[in-house]
Amino acid sequence: MKLRIDEDLIVYETGNLKLNQLETDIHSYLKKGDLIIDSFLIDGVEIFEEPYQHIQNNLQKIQLVEVKCKRKEVFVRELIISLHEYVDRALPEIEELSEQFYKGFSNQSWDQVIQLVEGLVWINQTLVFIVGNGYLENEFSSVNLTTAISAFEDALGVQDFVLAGDVLQYEMIPLFQTIKSSIEMKVFGAENHEFN
Repeated sequence: MKLRIDEDLIVYETGNLKLNQLETDIHSYLKKGDLIIDSFLIDGVEIFEEPYQHIQNNLQKIQLVEVKCKRKEVFVRELIISLHEYVDRALPEIEELSEQFYKGFSNQSWDQVIQLVEGLVWINQTLVFIVGNGYLENEFSSVNLTTAISAFEDALGVQDFVLAGDVLQYEMIPLFQTIKSSIEMKVFGAENHEFN
C-alpha cells in the first residue's frame, strides 16, 4: 500500500501494515505544518465519513491512500466564508418557512424543515470547530443554537406549528442574524461586508 500526503509518498509492506502506523504517519505530517485534512481518497474514491474505518475494513485490498491537506487557517477561513454564505441564503428561507407554519403546513414544508435541521446541525458543528480551535472569540459560543434547535424540535414533536413558527421567527432568525453580522464585523471587517 502507498500513502500519499500532499506530495510526500510512503510505501508500506502490505502484509505487515497496521492501521495504527498509517494513522500515526498522517497525524505526524499534519502536526508538522499545522495542517488539516481537506480530502481523503482511497484508490481514487473520495471518502467523506469514517476513512480510517474504511481502511481497516479493506486494509489488504487498498493500493493507494491519498490525503490532501490545507493549512488550518486557510481551511477555517474557507469554512467561515461558507458559514456566512449559508446563513445569508438561509435567512429568507427561514422567514418563508416561519410564515408557512402560521398559514398552514404542507408536505413541501416538511422538506424545508428537514433541510433546515440538517443545516442547523452543520452550523452548530462548524461553530464548535471554529471557536474550539481559537479562530473566533467565545462570543460565538453564546449564540445558543442548541437551545433554539431543541425548542424547534419540541414544537414539531407536539405538532404545535404556531410555536414552531414563533421559534423560527423569534429565536432562529435573530441567531442567524447575529452569526452573520458577527462574522462580517470580526472576520471581514466592518467596512467590507461583501467577500469572495
